[in-house]
Amino acid sequence: MSLRSFHLGDFTLDADHQYLLHQGAQLSADPKLVGLLQALAGAYPNAINKQALLDDIWGEVVVSEASLAKLVSESRRLFKQHSEQEVIATVHGKGYRLALAPEWLAAQPTADTTPPPAADTAAEVMANSAAKQAEVSAVALPGNWVVWALAGLLFAMVALAAFVAGAVFSPKQKLPDDIFGRWHVVDNTVVVESGINSDQLPHCTDTVQYYNVKILRRGEQVYIVSPLFEIALGAEVEQGKITTAQAIYDDGTGITHSTLSFNFESPLKFVGKSTWEWRQEAEGEVLCRGISSIVSER
Repeated sequence: MSLRSFHLGDFTLDADHQYLLHQGAQLSADPKLVGLLQALAGAYPNAINKQALLDDIWGEVVVSEASLAKLVSESRRLFKQHSEQEVIATVHGKGYRLALAPEWLAAQPTADTTPPPAADTAAEVMANSAAKQAEVSAVALPGNWVVWALAGLLFAMVALAAFVAGAVFSPKQKLPDDIFGRWHVVDNTVVVESGINSDQLPHCTDTVQYYNVKILRRGEQVYIVSPLFEIALGAEVEQGKITTAQAIYDDGTGITHSTLSFNFESPLKFVGKSTWEWRQEAEGEVLCRGISSIVSER
């Protein structure tokens, strides 16, 4: 689903940051609410059936229609707290539709991607500029031409050193804007230690899971989001650099504590790995431990 920003009465859906705003103030950052509004706006003025909404919002995670009904109910309650207008309407026998027409907003212009000048060219320009300044100063003050020439040479050397330091310590390539959106993930999980709980639940087993996630930015922070978890990667996410993160989430049968590392090898691929522990309760006994390797390509 292509994400676009739009007004909806007094509300605004900011697709870039995944926010729902009311009169300019942030109202919600729930990714499922954002996904619901995006899907309904994309179908407007038609209704969209419940199964299509489940597929679009939860991806390959299997949930019942009760989860969708709860999401719609909570969304309506949120809208009613700030407006008398009906926003989400039920179309019996078909599904849901927007009761207000979305006013689509133009996409933001892309940033200038003109590459900087090559290192030797920039250094040469700085050196030539300093030399010319020294030459002009020497002509203007003939009595002190030696002093001014040395000052010009020193300026050129300092400028060149600053440029070289900037080239060495300049930041790596930031993530391009087109990495944001939906990704398809393959998660290969290997159990290294398995136990059994007091209810005699089965041992943890090796699995290969396929699911969808969204990568989005909220303010300066980059997140990986799915219906089960939301992982903050921080602000300094760079292509080719490993980023580490911590995640704790309820998988429906227990609580998973995970330490993850991600590397965006290109705008079309990221790889990752994690070490995790599974517990029946948040502070309960560790029942299983394992490692996972993650590959996602577009």
